[in-house]
Amino acid sequence: MVNESGAVITSKKIQNELKHNLGIRVSKYHIIKFLRSDLGLTYHKVCQITANHNTIVTKLSRQLAAAEYIRALCRGKVLINVDETILQSTDNRHYTQALPGTKTLQTSSKRMSRVSITAAACSNGKLMFTVSNGTTNSSTFINFLILMVKHLSRLDPWWYTNYLIIVDNAPYHKSSVSLEAIELMNLPILFLGPYQYDLAPVEQVFRCIKQRDLNESRCPVSTKQGTQRCQYLLEGKSQSICSCWRCRYLIWT
Repeated sequence: MVNESGAVITSKKIQNELKHNLGIRVSKYHIIKFLRSDLGLTYHKVCQITANHNTIVTKLSRQLAAAEYIRALCRGKVLINVDETILQSTDNRHYTQALPGTKTLQTSSKRMSRVSITAAACSNGKLMFTVSNGTTNSSTFINFLILMVKHLSRLDPWWYTNYLIIVDNAPYHKSSVSLEAIELMNLPILFLGPYQYDLAPVEQVFRCIKQRDLNESRCPVSTKQGTQRCQYLLEGKSQSICSCWRCRYLIWT
């Protein structure tokens, strides 16, 4: 249960308050039963967010970004969502199918050297990506933008009039070096609002790779083979990549 200030109140805390303030001893079972039957409360997962997540400024930033996002779609522009992810193990699943009461513990997952993927998912079904070792910083982000611009320029010299690049608020996206490079290349770019993951479709690609394709039975352990495996998956050569209605427009063969 959550009070008006947003703090989570557990059944244990209610039990202690009744004991110390009123001298009433009540079991946790009866407290939970009262919360369900009399107050109509249900059991929900507690999501940890920052204090800045739902401030007025943050909400306005998300609304402005969403309005620009919709305006670009209505004008027929091609949206390019650029983002990065890091792979460090051979099993990144968070959920799996199991019988009730069965513990889903994973002990066969292997650690591997950090593999960094930078990808750009386009609203027209295209996907551009680079796979490398190490961490992501301003230099790798700028290098990816340069490669992407060269590729798009070969396809259409006037591509920037009909495209819009969308990135989040990662520090290396908005660093002084990155902003200077974006200005020099004259890129049409839109920065999303804080915590605006719903407008980042490239996250669906990363989710499919991490939770569906990268696991112990499919991914080699070595970093070199793991990098090759990531390239193989991103090129659309895997038959196990998600093909649901949310992800189908991002994957091609």
